[in-house]
Amino acid sequence: MVALDAKLIAAWEGHLRQELSLHRELLTVTDDKIEALIRREQERFSDLVEVEQEQLQTARQLRLRRDRLRALTAQELGIAIGDLRFARVLEHVAEDDRPRLAELQDTGKELLRRLQRSSEKAMALIRASLGLVSDTLAAITGASPEGDGYTRTGREQDRLTQAGALVSFQA
Repeated sequence: MVALDAKLIAAWEGHLRQELSLHRELLTVTDDKIEALIRREQERFSDLVEVEQEQLQTARQLRLRRDRLRALTAQELGIAIGDLRFARVLEHVAEDDRPRLAELQDTGKELLRRLQRSSEKAMALIRASLGLVSDTLAAITGASPEGDGYTRTGREQDRLTQAGALVSFQA
């Protein structure tokens, strides 16, 4: 069995720690976005979206670094990059390093599950908010709540002259 170079193992460990740190930050921002949505704090929500975009840029950079580490590891092990999984990396790590790296992997998986659940919750709240805005606009303008400008039969409708509007847009 080929043992991975200690420098490569150290690079993996450092990389995993950076990813975990970023995932924790993303989780915090996502949870804060949910709170801002619930409290209807639009400015705070917008600020958090900007922070999140910066974090996602960092995530893209980390992905590139991970891809380079994967390529180096696959080359050192003499396997195709597509066949490389972290479980396989762990097979080629010194016995005393294995538990530490496996724990980082497990922590990362759990953080990603939590981040996915939190993101799904935020998206549900955003969809509900957009639906409320759409329904409110439909009530004010008399437009179809579907918001597509067409009747149920597929005919185009003029949103500004529809019957039932609370506000008349015609002069």
